[in-house]
Amino acid sequence: NTLVFNNTIYLAHSYPWAIEYRFPETTNVAIRNNLANKAIVARDGASGTVNYNVTAADSSWFVNPAQGNLHLVNMAATQTSVIDQGVVLAEVPTDIDGNARPQGSAYDIGADELMMGLSPKAMLPIIRWQH
Repeated sequence: NTLVFNNTIYLAHSYPWAIEYRFPETTNVAIRNNLANKAIVARDGASGTVNYNVTAADSSWFVNPAQGNLHLVNMAATQTSVIDQGVVLAEVPTDIDGNARPQGSAYDIGADELMMGLSPKAMLPIIRWQH
């Protein structure tokens, strides 16, 4: 009974999966509205529902992924794949910045709901991860 909703995962290394769920005891998983550049995978007998996800994100879709700024860029590729392409999820009424969803006709896929008219350069990074 795990919910994985409206996340943005951009991996700049060779690990093949952005989201994985595993083991036969893992059931009733719902994975929706996630934006990633790697696959979502069920392993070792896990079961769940996976829909309304994008797993082919390109670095150009984000303001500055190298610095951890995964805010969306308004461009043709994001307009057709991500912006207003998600399903309404009552569990996720706001985005990573606290902005109400939706801002357009439907939810944006991923953690960020694109705010039309704001300069993405003025926004702070969502995360920064180093190892």
